[in-house]
Amino acid sequence: MQRTWSNSKVRVNGKTRQLQWRDMFDIAVKWRRIADPDQPVLWLDQMPARSLSRGFNNHINLIRGQIINIRYLEYFSSILSFVKERILVYHGAYNPRGLQDVKQALEDVNKVEDLLPIMKFNSKTRDGFTVNSKVPSLKDPGKEYDGFTITITGDRVGNMLFSVETQTTDERTQQYQSEIEALYKDLTAKGKALMLSTELGVRLTSVCLSVSVLL
Repeated sequence: MQRTWSNSKVRVNGKTRQLQWRDMFDIAVKWRRIADPDQPVLWLDQMPARSLSRGFNNHINLIRGQIINIRYLEYFSSILSFVKERILVYHGAYNPRGLQDVKQALEDVNKVEDLLPIMKFNSKTRDGFTVNSKVPSLKDPGKEYDGFTITITGDRVGNMLFSVETQTTDERTQQYQSEIEALYKDLTAKGKALMLSTELGVRLTSVCLSVSVLL
């Protein structure tokens, strides 16, 4: 990152240009392709237009039956906390009389499987439920983007499905890329300012040491 902030240039096909956020992501993409060649990593906006016009769904099973997707295990607690919050909002709006019982039941929920009994509190969620997430914009405060959909179904431990799905369209892709571009520019500007302040601090320290030696 220090090299990027001090000299943010990249050479592509014999030509030098300013380093962009996609160049940074390409480093991770290349590593990902080498680390797991069975899982393709693609730029969505470089896919055929007909594919994007219909939408592109990315479905990931986190728990299916007795199989747990270890790759995403560290995200389980964050997703669980979010789902618990949305359950309270749902019951507060559609089941206010049973809200207190739901609150007490959620206090004992420490893992996704613990949500299965709570699904029975309402006939509409008895067979499962979905939760849609929103992502707040840092570029345009107050604006939100569609996140992913969380789905939990099943009737007992060992026979449940816990999954997330992203429904991507060309418009959604452009929104997120615009957000990333703004964040990257802000990060680069702050990084360059930090580099300059650090260099200035080092120079001032050197000058002070030189003066001290002379004195």
